[in-house]
Amino acid sequence: MSRFLKWVTILGIISFICIVICFSSFFHMVSGLTGENFAFQYAEKRKHLVVLKIEGPILEADVFLKHLGYIKENTSCQGVLVRLNSPGGAVGASQEIFQALRDLRSESFNVVVSMGNTAASGAYYIALGGDRIFASRGTITGSIGVIARFPEAVQLFKKLGVSMNVVSSGKLKDAGSMFKKATREEKAYLQAVVDDTYSQFMEDILANRALSREDLEPLADGRVLTGRQAQSAGLIDTLGGLREAKLYLAELAGIEGTPLFVEAQGQKTWIDRLSSKTDVGHEALLSHINKITSAGLFYLWPLGVF
Repeated sequence: MSRFLKWVTILGIISFICIVICFSSFFHMVSGLTGENFAFQYAEKRKHLVVLKIEGPILEADVFLKHLGYIKENTSCQGVLVRLNSPGGAVGASQEIFQALRDLRSESFNVVVSMGNTAASGAYYIALGGDRIFASRGTITGSIGVIARFPEAVQLFKKLGVSMNVVSSGKLKDAGSMFKKATREEKAYLQAVVDDTYSQFMEDILANRALSREDLEPLADGRVLTGRQAQSAGLIDTLGGLREAKLYLAELAGIEGTPLFVEAQGQKTWIDRLSSKTDVGHEALLSHINKITSAGLFYLWPLGVF
């Protein structure tokens, strides 16, 4: 490769990274992924119901677990409505939120799930934690499956004259590295990890939905379904929007009259985020880019992210 072409390639890579960072930053600001901006009125003493919104790719569970903990401690809270609008996300985070909802239900909390435009893969996993799942007819849900992402850039690094020296404690320690082509043994090993993660998903569906494995398996090949298809297949319970889900939760909680719903407050607009040093500081931004583009296992609908 000539010196000129090498510099053109390097500049092209840098430009691509800059575009990804800018686009990711804008996406992050618009979607409001950082749950740090949630500020429920936990001091509310009247009987009330809480709306917990889970939007965008599910990258971490900490903030949602924190809020569910506050909800659990508030004796005036009569139930939780989980509003999902997400293509799914990280395996561990999805499982943690699902389990936290299950724990709430085990302590006699009423938990109802309302699906928005999309509640696929890891978001569907979370929905399993509710007493009842609502979805609109055109909601995109399902996508039951696991996807592993491991970029490979061997040819690119070769053209740039870049290589990586690796010293590891075992031959599978650097499986999935972008600096080498995966061997047949490594692919088989990673496939086994994916298969086990998939089986965990299936087990929790079977434990929380009135479905047999024979009925579930044809639906669990990664395909998405509309809300209407999902209801027919037994993956959700009721066709209806946010209003219907709220009415059902109020009835389930035994609240008479007009129920009081406490929703997330203080969500910043993308303009607010643009002017906020804490939200778009370089460390926070790079951390977010790393989460979006990192390799790993995901309960994720691929078309739901860039």
